[in-house]
Amino acid sequence: SNNTITWDKQAIDSLDVLNPGSRGEVAFSFNLKSSGELGGSNKNPEVPVTARLVATPVGEDDTEDEIRSEVQHRVALSSSVGVKTLVTHDTGVFSNTGPLPPVAEEETTYTITWSLSSSVNDLTDGTVRAVLPPYVSWKNEVRPSDESVTYDAASREVLWTVGNVSSGAGYGKPSPKVSFQVGLTPSLTQVGSGPDLIGETIFSAFDEFIGGELGGTAPEADIHLSEEGAPLNHD
Repeated sequence: SNNTITWDKQAIDSLDVLNPGSRGEVAFSFNLKSSGELGGSNKNPEVPVTARLVATPVGEDDTEDEIRSEVQHRVALSSSVGVKTLVTHDTGVFSNTGPLPPVAEEETTYTITWSLSSSVNDLTDGTVRAVLPPYVSWKNEVRPSDESVTYDAASREVLWTVGNVSSGAGYGKPSPKVSFQVGLTPSLTQVGSGPDLIGETIFSAFDEFIGGELGGTAPEADIHLSEEGAPLNHD
C-alpha cells in the first residue's frame, strides 16, 4: 500500500463535474500509537498529510491540461506527561523522626518526592504545585537543595519551578525529581484514619513541539507509605 486514499466520480457523484464556486468535503480517519507508547524512542513525532486535487477542464481531452492543486498539513503528537507523588519515612534523602504509625500529639516527619515524565517532546516553563493540609507542617528541607521549591505559608502551597523537562524523561531517561520534608502531629480523632499529607499535585508545562500547554495530576497522598516503583499518572 502507498498510504493513499482516492476519491473520484465513481465514489462521489458530485466529483463528476465541479462547477465554478462549488464546495464539498470528504473525511477520513486513522489510528496512531499514543505518545506514551512512543516514549523514549521517537522525538517530535508527526504525520505528514497531503491533499491533492487533479481535474480536467470541461471540453478538454488532453491530460497535459490537467488542473492540479495541493495542500500539505502535519499532525503533531503532543507529549504524554506524568507526575508522581511518593511518601516515604525510613528511606529517602532525609532522616525522618517520630513513631510509625503516628501517635496523637507526637510529630512524625515524612519525605514527599515528586517525579516527572515527558514521552516524546521537550517541555519548558514546567511547574508543580500542591497544598498542604492545615495540620501538616512545612519543615523547610529540600533536596536537591538547589531546586527552586518555595512554600507560601499563607496559602500553604508548595511550588516547584521545574523549568525544562527533556523528551524521554521517565521513559528510559532520568526523571526530574525533588524531595521535601513535612511533619504530621495528629489529633486524637486522626489517629488510625490515614490523614492526607498533601493535596492533589498539579504539573503544568509548555510543549515546545505542538506549541501548547500540557498538564498532569497526581491524587492526594496520605500517610500510607509509597512503593518506589509506583506508576506515574500520565495525561
